[in-house]
Formats: sequence, structure tokens, C-alpha cells
Amino acid sequence: MAALLGSLLASGLAQAQGMVPGCQLVDGSLQCVPGLTADPEQQIQILRKQISADQGLETVVNQQQALVQQALLAGPALVGAVLSASLTGSGAAPVDFHWYRIAPGQQSWQLIPEARGASYRLTMLDVGQQLMVVSVSGAGTTTVRQSSQPVGPVTQTPR
Repeated sequence: MAALLGSLLASGLAQAQGMVPGCQLVDGSLQCVPGLTADPEQQIQILRKQISADQGLETVVNQQQALVQQALLAGPALVGAVLSASLTGSGAAPVDFHWYRIAPGQQSWQLIPEARGASYRLTMLDVGQQLMVVSVSGAGTTTVRQSSQPVGPVTQTPR
């Protein structure tokens, strides 16, 4: 009877070993690989910390990529002048450029729907406002958006 009980107990412990990945029964105590624990709640906390650390690394990589690619604007902030956008650095070619303006005291940039392509001719609607361009590039499922530094405010005559 004792042998049967011991066999059942050993079988149950062997199954329990498989339920806690990275842990094994050694001389009657559960031993786990460093960083793992037999306590599921503690394992969840460890995994959450690892996920958080991985997300932090991903943010750093994205910031470094942003430094490699930059959207630039060239041209004077003057009615009738043409602003030209370009994307520096390595990476995918721009798919599209989106132009935006913002009036003094406003907090939201407004899309300029009639502005398409890598250049934009400034109009009277732009006077007193700042402009920027956002380049959109991508490959596969990855889309990268880079905004330029704002230019302006736009004037009617050279300063």
C-alpha cells in the first residue's frame, strides 16, 4: 500500500513539475531556474517586468530610428514662395507628404487638404501661421511618420 501511495504521489509530483516550466522537484523541494518561481503570481510579476523592459528597449530603438530619418523643409516662409520637403537618412522612400498649418494661439495643427507632394506654394491663407510637413513612409506592415520642424510665421513680404 505504501508503495502504491508513493507511486501515486510521485506521479502527481511529476505532473506538477510539467505544470511549472523551468522548475523541477529535487530531493522533495521544488527548484526553479533563476528568474522563475513556483508561485504563479510571482511569475506573472516577473514576466510583466520583462515585458516592460522590452517595451522600453523598443522605445529606444524607435527613437534612434527617428534620429536616422528626418523630414526637412527648405524655402522661405513668404507668400508665393515654395517650400520643399525631403526625407533624410536611410530607410524607405516617402510614400506621401502631408502639409499642416497652425495659427498663433492654437494647439492643433490643421491639415492643408490641397497641399500634395513634396512641395507647397505658400498662399495668403498661410500668412501669420507656421507650417510643417509630415512624411509617411513604409515597408510591409511598418509605417514611419516623421514631422519637420515648423517654419514661419509666414509673411507677405521679406523681413
